[in-house]
Amino acid sequence: WDGIKDKLDVRGLRSWGQLLGMWFARRCTDGDVGVNQAIITEPSLDRTRFRLQTIEADRIQHPDVGHNNGVVHNAFGAPEKYFVARENRHGSQVTFDQGSVDEFPAEQFFLYANFSDDDRADTERGVSAFLQLFNMMADMGETLEGMAQKVKNAAFIGLKFKQHPDQSGYLFGPSTESTKADEQGRTRRHVNMVPGLNLNLEGAEDCEVLQANTPNEKFIPYIRFVLRGMGSGNPMPLELLLLDMADTNYTGGRALMEFYRAGVKQEQAALGRLASWVFEAWHEWEVRNNGLVVPEDVAQAGEALRHRWGAPGVPHINPAIEIKAAGEA
Repeated sequence: WDGIKDKLDVRGLRSWGQLLGMWFARRCTDGDVGVNQAIITEPSLDRTRFRLQTIEADRIQHPDVGHNNGVVHNAFGAPEKYFVARENRHGSQVTFDQGSVDEFPAEQFFLYANFSDDDRADTERGVSAFLQLFNMMADMGETLEGMAQKVKNAAFIGLKFKQHPDQSGYLFGPSTESTKADEQGRTRRHVNMVPGLNLNLEGAEDCEVLQANTPNEKFIPYIRFVLRGMGSGNPMPLELLLLDMADTNYTGGRALMEFYRAGVKQEQAALGRLASWVFEAWHEWEVRNNGLVVPEDVAQAGEALRHRWGAPGVPHINPAIEIKAAGEA
């Protein structure tokens, strides 16, 4: 397994760890992703190779309305087979031929889907983890875009003038002042703001810089509030999303880490189920077709498929260790 796991990608592009990361990303974003056992025959070596083909969610479909989710179930609701539309590539354009589909039995196809705890029991396909956040994310994007435009506008200095024209009728002199017609045909007076422009003001006149106050002091707290709501259901606390613990203390930070850790363990367990399906399928194929020998004592004890995945942990700062290290430094 150690020698073959990084060669399982049928396209030869990703290692085992990269495959796991890509499957997880597609599951969260698209709702699900298919993993198909692709067996490659090599006549020159008189053997077959076990490989994995990744099927993106939008290819799992069937032109028949009754199978529009690309899945056929038995009487108990368990999947029996999957339909995958073939790709048509024209340069950078990729389309799917709904009239030409491949059929895969459920035994060789794993639908790695995002099913939330409140999904219906007979849900056939996964749902994007970001589905309930799409509207909020769109509003957030528009808000940030609007604020960015206000900040750009605030970069221009605005002056408010109160002044009487001189005997010639000009406020600043004919060299800097002109008249132009706008789109409605109205005549407007324009003054060129140039470095070194002097304002000759009388006692009752004034000139001041217009303050934009953008963004105001309430904007950032509002954005943090929205981000907190967006991340709480995934789970991704705001403090971990922004890597900023300034608004909490050590106890609060540990509580947020435990909340995050509980969600991570659930996702690791779901990904481990897919990884175990791959390992067991590869092991069975190699034993049956390529002469993989399992030691007799291991086979008799039923230990051939016993395994455990090492999932990354969630580190945290231990103040006792930090204080001890600081004292020894």
